[in-house]
Amino acid sequence: MDAAPTRLLLAGLLAVVATVTGCASDAQPKPVDPGRDLFDPNPGRRLQAVAVVASDQDRTQLPALVELLEDRDPSVRMAANRTLEDMTGRTTGYRAYDPPGTRRPYVEEWRAYLAHGDTGFPMPDGGEGS
Repeated sequence: MDAAPTRLLLAGLLAVVATVTGCASDAQPKPVDPGRDLFDPNPGRRLQAVAVVASDQDRTQLPALVELLEDRDPSVRMAANRTLEDMTGRTTGYRAYDPPGTRRPYVEEWRAYLAHGDTGFPMPDGGEGS
């Protein structure tokens, strides 16, 4: 999959969040550290961290992205899901705006995928998912 559209989507989303939350200013922003900022209390900061992970294609952050699929902010969930899909080439049917109970099985699929060493989804029928 081409990650360029995701990067553009995330960059645009970050610009909107920065403007709305008042984060946009002339002051130098502190550098984003995904290891710390993926779980920052500020959803704008979490979005910035997801964008850095997407840009760097940092597969060490896949488990953190899966956890963000349960984030309280739907835009963070959406960005995490899109980044997971782009980085792995796999989809699960997860939708960020679905209720938690509907999203949960898809989050569990991602966890199972990572538990199997990022090599494939264990599917109920024993096949591999895409």
